[in-house]
Amino acid sequence: LGQIDDPQIRAWLAREWTRAKAWIDTRELAPETFRARAAVWYAEHRRQAAEKAKVTSAEQESEAAAAAARQAEVAAAGITAAGLIELVDVSERAEPAPIKQKLAEIAADGRTLRLYETANPAVLLVKEKNPEGHSEYGIEHDDGLVADLKLYARAVAPS
Repeated sequence: LGQIDDPQIRAWLAREWTRAKAWIDTRELAPETFRARAAVWYAEHRRQAAEKAKVTSAEQESEAAAAAARQAEVAAAGITAAGLIELVDVSERAEPAPIKQKLAEIAADGRTLRLYETANPAVLLVKEKNPEGHSEYGIEHDDGLVADLKLYARAVAPS
């Protein structure tokens, strides 16, 4: 390592060549040959790292664009957290049923509501947390509300 002039190649070898096999396999090489091969290996490593970074960047841009499109869809539909909570508040109350699947989590004005589909297809379960404490109650299933909840949940879900 001391004979390699390029500090980046030297650091890369020290960081990446952690197994004895690589060193044993190259121990018979002349120092000039080893330096030349190390430069080629390092160049290949840099090329692969740049390629991987480009793919990762493209994936992140794609995910960001998809998230922006979902948020635009929610905005175009006029769906807000406060509006959804208001719809839950005016929904007819029903007897709670066992949880089946989470639909959405909504937070606004100091209230957090988690809404679930239940074993009873006519009832949604609401678990609410607010400054006064926790509560759990059922509301009647409404297809429009469920569709809005699913759309909202997709838009705010982390990618």
